[in-house]
Amino acid sequence: MHGERVHKSRRFVRWFFMIAVVVLLLITGGLAYYTKRVTPFLSQKLRDQVLRSSDSLYHVEFSSLKINPFTGAITLSSFRLRPDTAVYNRMKALEEAPENIVDLYVPELKLTHAHPIRLLFFRKVLIGDVKIEYPVIRIRHEDLFLSEKNQSIQKTLANLISGPLKAIHINRLDLDNVNLTYKNLSNPHGKGFQLEKADVIFRDLAIDKESVADTTRLLYAKDCWMHLVNFEMPTPDSLYQMGMQDLVYDVRDKKMLVQGLALKPRYDEAAFDKRVVRQKDRYDLSIDSVNVTGLGLLDILRKKKIGRIASVSLDGVKVDIYHNRELPPALGDKALLQPALKSAAGGMIFKTIRAAFTIDTFYWRRTDIVYRERSQLSNRIGQVDFNQLNGVFYNISDDSVALVHNHRMTGDVSTMFMGKSEAKAHFVFDLTDPGGAFTYSGSLASMKATVLNKATRYLGLLKIRSGNIRTLRFRFAANASQTTGSVYLLYNDLSISILSLDEISGRLKKKGLASLMANLLVLQNDNIADASATRQATVTYAHDPTKSIFNYMWKSMFQGIKVIVGMDQNTSQLKKDLQQNKLVQKIRQKKNDKKTQ
Repeated sequence: MHGERVHKSRRFVRWFFMIAVVVLLLITGGLAYYTKRVTPFLSQKLRDQVLRSSDSLYHVEFSSLKINPFTGAITLSSFRLRPDTAVYNRMKALEEAPENIVDLYVPELKLTHAHPIRLLFFRKVLIGDVKIEYPVIRIRHEDLFLSEKNQSIQKTLANLISGPLKAIHINRLDLDNVNLTYKNLSNPHGKGFQLEKADVIFRDLAIDKESVADTTRLLYAKDCWMHLVNFEMPTPDSLYQMGMQDLVYDVRDKKMLVQGLALKPRYDEAAFDKRVVRQKDRYDLSIDSVNVTGLGLLDILRKKKIGRIASVSLDGVKVDIYHNRELPPALGDKALLQPALKSAAGGMIFKTIRAAFTIDTFYWRRTDIVYRERSQLSNRIGQVDFNQLNGVFYNISDDSVALVHNHRMTGDVSTMFMGKSEAKAHFVFDLTDPGGAFTYSGSLASMKATVLNKATRYLGLLKIRSGNIRTLRFRFAANASQTTGSVYLLYNDLSISILSLDEISGRLKKKGLASLMANLLVLQNDNIADASATRQATVTYAHDPTKSIFNYMWKSMFQGIKVIVGMDQNTSQLKKDLQQNKLVQKIRQKKNDKKTQ
């Protein structure tokens, strides 16, 4: 009895195994037949669909298409999306061409969980994940007249579901190690730029009736994340190399982090001067990190405007500015806030930004600025330092609509001037005033006047032998033509030496007589002990249109300082005394006065 049951069990297993093998062979054969029939059908449908959706602008090419019926995966080898130049030129003539055309090559395009059966029977492309490695993308741009007839990548993608295909859904699309080249054909002098090793991730990419009308999607993706490393490109004038070590941007959260941002001159100071011919600032800039919140990529792409940015924060900034006064002056007028700013109305508007924008809050943190100038008087470089600078500006805008509601930009800056004394400044700019109205005020804490020798020796041929600055305050109202205001200064024990350049040795030497004249007859040595001494000066200073706003503000303050210490009001009288041979008598009288004190 037991043996009979064992025998029946074995016979059942054999029959079951044989049936399973037969079924498996039938399924495998059926799938092989299905794959053989479906593969060329899908290949042709893919080519036709892309050709039709792009109005024959793009063609699809690939060396092979393979379908795995068990996993639902589809693999295309040597995939290329290629634009047709003849069609593009015809579309331009009809004013229907897009501004950008794309040439895409992918070594292997693999679609997982593609479910080709659903495509055949339900006309829907449902894909789990797509990972594309080492894609090569070339974008060519032309400035064209745009209308509703113009083709675009957005329209091409939307047209994919205009025929028998009803929907395309991709859970996640990864582009790894992207090689992107961009060239603006409308600018023959522009070199464009190239990105290497960039990563882009699209999540929840959907092309259907609902998503086409969804304005919150970027290229029909609900979320997009970008990562770029070691990017470099020359500036349009080829004088600088701009680069960054790392960039991360989240489209949905509108957040961007840039690390290792730099603007480096491509030439040393001597070679730079030879190339620019005339006076031009040379910058060497590095920033540890830049944090941006509220930067909407969708606004930029769709509305051609940057829109409102919540905040921009620069941390760990180092700036070296070099200027050669030995070169011929620059030609033409220099906008009031050049070179860092472009608006004569005083807005913090960067030259490279063309689209309308507003930045609610702009921060500087841990900033060191060095301004170096080669003087034609001394053939040497004087230097001014601003260390540990921290600042914040509000409502930086170039948006005419936003300026209707708020046209004032305000800012506060604090720094260690020459690394020794705390300086503070407050700015208010009227961004809509046609005359470029703005105000600036501030103060400088106590410091040794000799600290200024780093600048005055070579820029002014003046050495400060002693002196103590106790208090410096200033307040000005300015526009593009002139500034008017006041300077208040308290100081004591001021003594200077006048220098001259020895043309034979090339060294700076003290001019004894001139120094004696300056200390005895021109300078006011102390305005603290003497209550009748000048402590405040009213200044009106005309703007040199070839000079920057920084030169404008400094010269207006220096004008007031010269009045207070006596250099301005007494110099003209001194020249008259020299002509009338009254110098010796005045020097003797000055010495006698000091003895009787």
